[in-house]
Formats: sequence, structure tokens, C-alpha cells
Amino acid sequence: MPKIINKEEKINFICDEAYKVFIDAGIDEFSLNKFILDINMSKGQFYHYFSTKEQLVFQVMSKKTFELFDLTLKEYKNKKLNFRT
Repeated sequence: MPKIINKEEKINFICDEAYKVFIDAGIDEFSLNKFILDINMSKGQFYHYFSTKEQLVFQVMSKKTFELFDLTLKEYKNKKLNFRT
């Protein structure tokens, strides 16, 4: 019986792992071939989820931007900050 894979979970896994590499090595030094090997994935599997390296970078940056926005909004609501002086 084939293994059932949740596409959204797999995309999140790939993005989370890519983000770690971006932090450690930087986006300019990111090697897609090395990354695919490091996460034990075939190129075909990777290209099933992302059509290009640039699409992966965009997805990671979008995901992190939304996470930061959500965190900022929660902090704002929790502290009921007043930006008026």
C-alpha cells in the first residue's frame, strides 16, 4: 500500500529545512542539489512541490513574513500597545 503524504505538511517541512540553511549559509550560497540530498529527497520529489529554486525561496520568505506578522499582531493584542504619544 502506498504511503499517504500530506502535501501541505511536506511543503512546510521543505520550507522549514530550507529556512535553516538560509540562516546558516545564506540564500546566495544555497545549493539546491546539496539541500535535496541533505533532506533525503529526490529531485523529482522536490520538483513535485516546487517548480524552481526561486519558488522555494519565495515560499520560505512569504511563510516567515506571515509568521512575523502574526507574532507582532499577537504581541500587540496582548500588550494593548498605544502608539499615540
